[in-house]
Amino acid sequence: MNLRPKNLKNKCVHVVVIDGWYPELTRYTLPLIKAWTKKIGADFNLISKAKFGDFPKNYERLQIYEAGKGYFWNINIDADYMIHPDMEDPTEGANPHVVMSEGRMNTDEYFKPNIYFLRDGRNQSIGDSFVVSSMFTHDVWEPLKISYEEASKECLKEPRQVSEFCLSLNIARYGLKFDGAISDKSKIHHIASTTGPTKDQNYNPVEVAKEFVQKWGVENIIEEFNKK
Repeated sequence: MNLRPKNLKNKCVHVVVIDGWYPELTRYTLPLIKAWTKKIGADFNLISKAKFGDFPKNYERLQIYEAGKGYFWNINIDADYMIHPDMEDPTEGANPHVVMSEGRMNTDEYFKPNIYFLRDGRNQSIGDSFVVSSMFTHDVWEPLKISYEEASKECLKEPRQVSEFCLSLNIARYGLKFDGAISDKSKIHHIASTTGPTKDQNYNPVEVAKEFVQKWGVENIIEEFNKK
């Protein structure tokens, strides 16, 4: 049964890169994400302009609420992900009534309790770095109706997690089901370059990206993209 309305496009991959964020890293990540996007037959949307005022740049993924309304599937990927061009398409054979995410956490460890989290009762929130939604679960992208100052007070560890607070709140408010997104982890790697100090002070995100490029043998994709 074809559930996609005729007026909707199939799928779109969205990546947030505001103010030319970390070009030394995105020169490796973006070409691979775009190559994978083309392989799975999706459109690509680079979110490059901030629209949410004082909110952190990572919160700009909530632009998908408006930008993604014309698609049956929406895929959000952080710009510090290494994606192999042959990685699986998470929408193939997926249940469109389930939000898919590459991360989850215990709600009570990260966010203050509220009526929606308590009513939901699952004590499970989702990470925001790789999220897949369909027309039926598009409510997950609904932006908060409160200020950044108010929203940041709901986060127990890092104020920048207002994006994950928003997605998790929508999961609870609308009773959305959620699961993992990618089964073969060998073709995806989150460099996680913006989560604060690492245990290894010698950790270099750009060098990690280069290692994956060599390991996967995709140098030609990087070279061709950066010639443009």
